[in-house]
Amino acid sequence: MKKLLIGLTFFSLMIFLSTSIISCSETEKGATKTSPVAVTEKSKVAEPAAAKTEKSDSSTDTEKTATDPVVSESAAEKTTEAGTDDEVAKKDEMDLTKVRAVIETKYGNIELKFFPDKAPGHVKNFIKLATEGYYDGTIFHRVIPNFMIQGGDSNTKGDDVNTYGRGGPGYTINAEFNDIPHKRGILSMARSRSVNSAGSQFFIVVKDSNSLDYKYTVFGEVVSGMDVVDKIVNLHRNSRDLPNERVEMKVKIITVN
Repeated sequence: MKKLLIGLTFFSLMIFLSTSIISCSETEKGATKTSPVAVTEKSKVAEPAAAKTEKSDSSTDTEKTATDPVVSESAAEKTTEAGTDDEVAKKDEMDLTKVRAVIETKYGNIELKFFPDKAPGHVKNFIKLATEGYYDGTIFHRVIPNFMIQGGDSNTKGDDVNTYGRGGPGYTINAEFNDIPHKRGILSMARSRSVNSAGSQFFIVVKDSNSLDYKYTVFGEVVSGMDVVDKIVNLHRNSRDLPNERVEMKVKIITVN
């Protein structure tokens, strides 16, 4: 009997020890299995979220470019303002009513007069850029029959057509919307969605386009050379309205009596 009791006790002890070892082993195994999964899941969730945010920002920029107004300057959103209208007005005055611009092209010249009483900031900006030679070598990069021709982008001096329509002088000017309608021959300023985003790009209307009134700043009109404008607007173009041939310009500032 004594031997039987000793045997049963020893057997119970072995069962207890075996159970404890198995329990500890399962606990360690469970801990090891859980930790890497948590780290992996965190990594899987966090990284794509960041990537998704970057993609979203990029898509927004692309969407803005694609949906900008027909006459636009998308790069203007990344520039700084040149100054307020008051600051522009404080600059040395000259009789802007006697100042004109002549756009020289291979198809002939386009002479422009300005409306300094309606858009003094735009007139002075155009004269400044022309005097500096900013426009020389640029092209009319957008032509739409029965609508307008657009130019004034310094990017068009280069060969990368993907950048055409996005260039500017590195600053923007405030809008000066006025009551002059966008009739045939009107000179107006291109801009992006932002009202105060005009910089250097301009367009000349070839057909009355009153839908643009009070949305774009009229600052001049063609006094001679509309036949040249008509030739340019009817050039063969691609799907982005870029003429198949380069029509470079050189802009001179002159005075008349």
